[in-house]
Amino acid sequence: LSTVRELLVTVREANQAPVIAPIPVWTVAEGAIVTFRATAEDADRPLQTLTFSLDPGAPATASIDPATGEFTWQTGEDSGATTNDIVVRVTDNAPVPLSATTVARVVTEPRFKVVLNEILRRPVAAGTEFIELFNRSTRTAWNLEGLRLVGNNLTFTFPAGTQLAPGEFTVVVANTTAFRTAFGNTPDLAGAWTGTLGAQQDSIALV
Repeated sequence: LSTVRELLVTVREANQAPVIAPIPVWTVAEGAIVTFRATAEDADRPLQTLTFSLDPGAPATASIDPATGEFTWQTGEDSGATTNDIVVRVTDNAPVPLSATTVARVVTEPRFKVVLNEILRRPVAAGTEFIELFNRSTRTAWNLEGLRLVGNNLTFTFPAGTQLAPGEFTVVVANTTAFRTAFGNTPDLAGAWTGTLGAQQDSIALV
């Protein structure tokens, strides 16, 4: 004797999490625009829709296209030296969605922001000519040691330990005694140059 029964078996595919490709480390100067395209794959069939996003903690000005994975971030103009780990996520559209993440690391390096701020070449008091430098960064101090201030007929090398803090001024002068007599102890005085500053015009550079 035997019995025959018919069974209906429904096979459902188990959802698999997408796989997102690693993103190389980016090292850029502050103020630069970082752009890259995140890519991901999903082994499920039929093909699922993958959506890209940034996890909480990403820079406020960073964005990623949900469909293409195109990432864009304008780094801060005066952000200084920073390391930014940005979590990029990709999510499938299964009934119970699965996702994967990778970290995009963006390292910013400060740009040199010391500028020639003021030049006094024809003073009322003799010997009080000066060249004023200003660090216009609000975050980064700069070591001026070994840098040279040069003109058509003058030169000055910044001595060891010369630091210019954010927002700080320093001056290089023709005569330290005459300058202090005329202007006092502010701003900081780096030293006196060798040579002369052109009374009508000069070409000054920090090198």
